Amino acid sequence: MAIRLYDGVYVHVEGAAEPVRVTRHAQNAGLFHVGDFVYDIDGRTVDATSHAPKIEAIVNLQTMRELGLRLN
Repeated sequence: MAIRLYDGVYVHVEGAAEPVRVTRHAQNAGLFHVGDFVYDIDGRTVDATSHAPKIEAIVNLQTMRELGLRLN
């Protein structure tokens, strides 16, 4: 399954207990912040030397509603 990040979505991140919100990078529209790390639109870490956790999945809209999370 391919991952495509977009602003405001929540993702399951390896090792995180709760979903993490994705925000668009201020200077580069093709990059996204997930927690303290930067990823490209396909969910790959930008800095190959960092120990960024793997993005496992996008949280679907039904799960977001159940958890009380909102897009944007």
